[in-house]
Amino acid sequence: MLMVNLLIAVTIGSSVIGLYLLKEHYSTEEQRHEAEAHGRLNQAANAIGNQVRFYQGIVDLLVSRSSTADLIAFSEPGETQQWSLRIRNLLPGAFGAALADHHGEIIGDPLAQRIGPACQSDLHRFARGQSLNYPPFHLDVAGLEHFDLMGKVGSQDGEEGVLLISFHVHNLLQQLQEVLSGSDILILRTADGAEVGRVGNAELSHTVLSHTQLVPGTDWQLQLITRTSSGHNFYQQLIVFNLALVLLFALVVAYNTRRFSRLLNADMKTLHRRIASVLEGKFDKSENLPKVEELGSIMPEIDKLAQALLQQREELREQTLSDPLTGLRNRRYFDVVIGHIFEHSRRHSPAILLIIDLNRFKLVNDTLGHEGGDRQLKMLATHLRGNTRASDEVARLGGDEFAVILQDISYPGLDEFLDNFCRQFDRQISTRRHDQLPVDALTVSIGAAVIDAAYYPDVNEVIHTADLAMYRAKAADGKGSRYHIAAYHP
Repeated sequence: MLMVNLLIAVTIGSSVIGLYLLKEHYSTEEQRHEAEAHGRLNQAANAIGNQVRFYQGIVDLLVSRSSTADLIAFSEPGETQQWSLRIRNLLPGAFGAALADHHGEIIGDPLAQRIGPACQSDLHRFARGQSLNYPPFHLDVAGLEHFDLMGKVGSQDGEEGVLLISFHVHNLLQQLQEVLSGSDILILRTADGAEVGRVGNAELSHTVLSHTQLVPGTDWQLQLITRTSSGHNFYQQLIVFNLALVLLFALVVAYNTRRFSRLLNADMKTLHRRIASVLEGKFDKSENLPKVEELGSIMPEIDKLAQALLQQREELREQTLSDPLTGLRNRRYFDVVIGHIFEHSRRHSPAILLIIDLNRFKLVNDTLGHEGGDRQLKMLATHLRGNTRASDEVARLGGDEFAVILQDISYPGLDEFLDNFCRQFDRQISTRRHDQLPVDALTVSIGAAVIDAAYYPDVNEVIHTADLAMYRAKAADGKGSRYHIAAYHP
């Protein structure tokens, strides 16, 4: 009887203590689950915010161009409509584009530029500086849901007008789909709470958590709906434990030891998969957390590492238009800009394309090492920036090849400009020349061609002509920098 009473007392005492401990543990699990939900919501909101900032950066780049102000001030409506079509074709996800005067009145046919009445109303308010939930959504036509990004176009004489570009909503939903985790549902809403769209097809029970957060840089709201953590498994384990204590009291210690060993082994496998997924760039928060507290304590550090890697990827996206070594624009940006300038030359004065190549750069790398070669590339980039105007475009095409697009310079005056450029460059590097290099190293060869759509059939022919001129300059006799200008008879 004493043993029975002792067994009952131990069972009741262990049950009370177990219930208390499990309650505390479940409370911690709930807090951790809610913190993770906030983290996932913040990650999704940042993904949308980064996408909007990327698009807004393109809009800001276009409004800063003097050619955009020229379109508003001097072009015919038909030209602006053609410009709108090119913008829509060049920008992935773009739905519509238009230019308006400083009153917000669209230049050209709004419908031809895919600008509806609601967009025009927002454009008027933006032009007048009135309050506006930004960026505004337009969801009235099924299948054509979009949002507008705008920027004011200015010139030296003052404000010229406004640029508007519309983007499909599905671009944002695709971003949410990429960061969607487990059984979550993400809902994008307007500033007024109207639903724009949602991702996630999970069937959630009545025990759900709902969190809402503003999307950075916008007036939008993002809502996360997810399951709450459940303590059912823990209570089930308690029942099993008590039954085992009554029936196999003598084997409790061995049982718990074996069970802990299995949990520890499973948790180690979970941690291994978690770390491997971070290293492979496939971070997945849906992976179950370790049940052993000591192992679970390192999970925040792994999460921080994953977030840092994701942030780095976003920064790399923003840097896709720049060359990391010299800070100049890269080939991708150059291809877009020269296409615009080629089309611009149909109605305006032609520009000049320069293809610039360092002579005997392989010898420089072999003699001074790659670090020495990089210094020469940076020096040439600095010289190009210092001897061109803000309206000119300077880019590194790759390796030791650079390109410059000269705006508003006449073909007859090009010879004097290139002669001065070569002399100044040779004078600059004369004090830095390495004794192990021959005198014809660290010089440049320049090929020049006119960007004129009336003279060349397409933009690739302009680039090819400038390349040939550069190679002719490289093959010419001489020890200093030299240039060759392709023939041009308009």
